[in-house]
Amino acid sequence: MAALACSLLISNGGNDSREADPFETDIDLDTTYHKAVLLDPGTIAVDLPSSYSQADEGIVTSVKDQSPWGTCWAFAGTAAAETAILKCLGTTAEESGLDLSERHLVWFSSHPVTAEDSLSQQGEGIHVLGETADNANITFDVAGTSDMFSYLYSCGIGPVLEKDFPYRGVIGFSSLDFFTNEAYAEKSEAALGSIFESLYGGDFDAVYAKLKKEGKIQSFIDTETKRGLEFPEGTTPDNLSKESCMKALRAYVVKVYTRSDEYSKYDDWSIPATDERGESNRFLTAGCSLLNGNVLPDTVVVADKKYAGINEYTIKMIKKEIYEGKGISVGYKHSSSIYNAETGAIYNPEFAGMNHYVQIVGWDDGYSKDNFLVAPEKDGAWLIKNSWGSETDGHVINGKTYYDDVGFKNADGKATGFMWISYYDRTMTAIESLEFTDKLSDEEGFNTYMHDYLPGIEQRCFSSDTATKTANVFKIESDEKLTALSISTTWVRSDVSVAVYLLSSGYKSPEDGTKVYSFSKVIENAGYHTIFLDAPIGMKAGQSVSIVVEEKNTNFREGKTVYLASPSLCPDKTGAQTDDFPRYGESVVNEGESFLFNLGKWMDWSKVAPKMVDGLPMVIDNFSIKAFTVDA
Repeated sequence: MAALACSLLISNGGNDSREADPFETDIDLDTTYHKAVLLDPGTIAVDLPSSYSQADEGIVTSVKDQSPWGTCWAFAGTAAAETAILKCLGTTAEESGLDLSERHLVWFSSHPVTAEDSLSQQGEGIHVLGETADNANITFDVAGTSDMFSYLYSCGIGPVLEKDFPYRGVIGFSSLDFFTNEAYAEKSEAALGSIFESLYGGDFDAVYAKLKKEGKIQSFIDTETKRGLEFPEGTTPDNLSKESCMKALRAYVVKVYTRSDEYSKYDDWSIPATDERGESNRFLTAGCSLLNGNVLPDTVVVADKKYAGINEYTIKMIKKEIYEGKGISVGYKHSSSIYNAETGAIYNPEFAGMNHYVQIVGWDDGYSKDNFLVAPEKDGAWLIKNSWGSETDGHVINGKTYYDDVGFKNADGKATGFMWISYYDRTMTAIESLEFTDKLSDEEGFNTYMHDYLPGIEQRCFSSDTATKTANVFKIESDEKLTALSISTTWVRSDVSVAVYLLSSGYKSPEDGTKVYSFSKVIENAGYHTIFLDAPIGMKAGQSVSIVVEEKNTNFREGKTVYLASPSLCPDKTGAQTDDFPRYGESVVNEGESFLFNLGKWMDWSKVAPKMVDGLPMVIDNFSIKAFTVDA
């Protein structure tokens, strides 16, 4: 996406003799990027071994296969959630058999909320460009981001169990079924035509005409025969037909899926908004909720848009999070040209964008740089779990297990699905750390109050030199007790203060009432954080309650304290189309939901938010502040 960089000072205009609207006031908020201050790794107070693996602790689930879709981001996020939940519950993958649903995550990360989810916010969320009722599966084959899964979990949307929404279509037929079963003959013939076009750049007639004109039909037959296509005996440039070519292509495809099948992408993979009882399929969990979704700094230091070294602070922070049982996901750029298939090791020396997500499950400071095709500057590597299958776990399709030769080999010579990536890889980014709790929704009558359903795909934050606070106001539906709340932070080591107010009748601001709770501490990492109250706060039906958050940071601009705020930002449809980005957002910011304190005044965010993105191809949401209650 194009970078958003603007500094706003919005004024109500000066010489108007009318009484000023209290929400039309000056705003001192800056969204310009600032160089991150590099922190000393020695300030992370933890003793760490030279090597460690969460797999040895039993808290890493089996290697999965993401086929037939480009859903690596969802598999990495789900795998990280599984590890964090196993640590939370004090059990192992083998004992629990824990398996969470990637399909539920993918679907609801890219579909807006409905009236069944929220009457006030319906329509808000992520959309996929080009999706229609006839091609809903496109959702599964466009790139995703780590923000999408951590944000969904922070909203209490998932994770859910695999058995509830398994990674397959509604009918459940496989690719082998699709290309061999007469029931799918017409659809599979059309699919073969698409495969042919993707392989050769056009339909049969166009490709044949081009080959004939260039005198290359025999070369085409020879090349494709070497590839594995079996044309009828006696096939020549004069008698090659579309029918014989498609028959050979079908036989080749069947051979491929006989070796390693997958659930078919030509099935219907969608999930209805509601179940058979008319209740939302979105707000489901497997009993555990996100405690912390930490966004860790990149391992790569950038200066003037160029690689400038490795962030040793992040290296140690990742190790600390892994050692404490957090689930870690990361993006990097994979390329077969720099991947050592013998050792399962990869190091990318080029500073470039990422194209793949995996889970980090361990490290080894002594992993030799000689194990990489291109040697990094030093030894040391992360142990990563991929989502391209393995020979040790296999993947089961319609009761049959298939195996994939991916990753380094174990003592028995079988590919494990695990790989190594150098500490010094120059493409690692989007590092997320997940921690879960089973204490949030373990009571009957659990409720979540929130105004934000839009993941922050566009990573920006607002800063100010003057005191700035954000707040959400919620109207309580019945007699309830506030037991916990959730906030988001934007930078490393922020000084965060939170206050809860029971608001007065006819309140004028989010602080116009009785303060019933306050909390203040330094939060180590940016991200989403759940805070449990020391004691529940009783609230009556119809009572309005506010949660006020102040985030200050001295690591955002060197030598200066700034105030930070972080509403979700996302490209709108025009921005997504212009930048060829597959997803766009829609937001609903109603009056009286979110508030901003800046330059000494409280303002309704619904009046301010449109101005923050005025003229930009963006949408902006309410603040990510939530209240968790139980019925009194």
